[in-house]
Amino acid sequence: MNFEAGDGWIKLCDFLEHPVPNDPFPHLNCTGQDPKSDIATFDR
Repeated sequence: MNFEAGDGWIKLCDFLEHPVPNDPFPHLNCTGQDPKSDIATFDR
């Protein structure tokens, strides 16, 4: 998979065969946020 900045949930979820979440795609470069809180976990 070739995933680039701005691709968002659809490309990632299609690749993982997982439904697209309703939450906005996380941006981990935001200052002051805990990166772990922005990572989506997928149960396979």
